[in-house]
Amino acid sequence: MVFIVDGAIWIHNWINGKYPCALKILDFFHAYEKYVIFHQSYFNKIKRKSGRLICAKLLKEGGQEVIKEIER
Repeated sequence: MVFIVDGAIWIHNWINGKYPCALKILDFFHAYEKYVIFHQSYFNKIKRKSGRLICAKLLKEGGQEVIKEIER
């Protein structure tokens, strides 16, 4: 079973509880949209360069790497 997810913790927890062997795939556009909202609220405005870099990082390295970068 495969689920396309938006990165919300509660969805991951529900899937893990009901379907522990399921594959979860992060929806790129949903994740990018959430990152932009975070970036705008945290830094007060988004910079194009930063947006392009995070877009490339999401595509190449996945959501966990983006989360690590945000935490730094």
